[in-house]
Amino acid sequence: MQVTETTFPNKFLIMPTIDYFFGDVRNGENFLDIVATFSFKDIAEIYVTRSGGIAFTFLDKGPLQSITKYQTRGSGMVPDHARQNHDEIVDLQGRRLIFANFIAATLFGKLSAIRNCSLRSAQYAGMDEIVACTPSGSELVVEHSKHSNELFSPKVHLVRQKPKHMQIISPDDLEKAIDFVAHVSTREDEFQYADMQACMVMNYQAAILHNEQHAAASLALNFSVAEALIEEIFLAYGIVGDQTPKAFAKVKHTVPQVSKRQFSKWGLGQKISTLSDGNLIDHYLCQRIDEARKVRNHLMHRAVSVNVIQSGNMQTVVRDLWSLLIDEPFELITGYSMRM
Repeated sequence: MQVTETTFPNKFLIMPTIDYFFGDVRNGENFLDIVATFSFKDIAEIYVTRSGGIAFTFLDKGPLQSITKYQTRGSGMVPDHARQNHDEIVDLQGRRLIFANFIAATLFGKLSAIRNCSLRSAQYAGMDEIVACTPSGSELVVEHSKHSNELFSPKVHLVRQKPKHMQIISPDDLEKAIDFVAHVSTREDEFQYADMQACMVMNYQAAILHNEQHAAASLALNFSVAEALIEEIFLAYGIVGDQTPKAFAKVKHTVPQVSKRQFSKWGLGQKISTLSDGNLIDHYLCQRIDEARKVRNHLMHRAVSVNVIQSGNMQTVVRDLWSLLIDEPFELITGYSMRM
């Protein structure tokens, strides 16, 4: 058994939607033009392409940096360190994909709010839906393989057909979305309970599931996000213990202080009624959260089905909770198709 060492690649591209393009492509423009570049902390350099693809270079010394990859050849027992290395590679690539989908969720959540429209044709990028790439000047060089063909073929077909539902994102709107990513980068450092990246990714997954009419899965994911955001609201607004309100917590309210010990004993029903009684959330939002709580409990404990209207309402609940923690419009909401 021979074991060789290589450095695991630090770049890939995802295609998060079919319908969206970051610039005009209807007159023969290069799909792989890099129309914007930005970075996110010490994690990655990010390239936005005209095709709607988003590419990543994961930075050295960052939390998603490349590691050594061990490859085995020949017969015999695979060494323990090589087997462990395989698991480490899978874990690293999984964490990279969560981050990549977080960036997509942040961009498209902001664009949806700017354009006041639901998100169309969103796709959650998995480990089998990435392609190798390298920035080269003003464009991206992408591997030529069946994987790249599978990723780009639907986009090429759409451009040729030029349907009305093509979404051409203007440079101004794209700039606003990228600025929002920078805003989120700062804001997540102020969160104490909710993992902002995880919440946005689950919100994004829930939107995709709702669009595909997987109502139960969508509602369950979004409800988990809602619970985390409600907890964060109590902390951000300085309601629990000796917490000091964050600068962004600007909604006026009359919610009384509660000790950490007492707060830890509260169920979700008590938490949302307290926020409602103190005018931090309105009665309508309180009512919708409570209805969703009952639906979720019936789903989890009695396997009662969920319909698309219920999962659709849950999307707006999460949107309204985000508004108390992110002082810019942001929404990950999709519709669904039906034949009557």
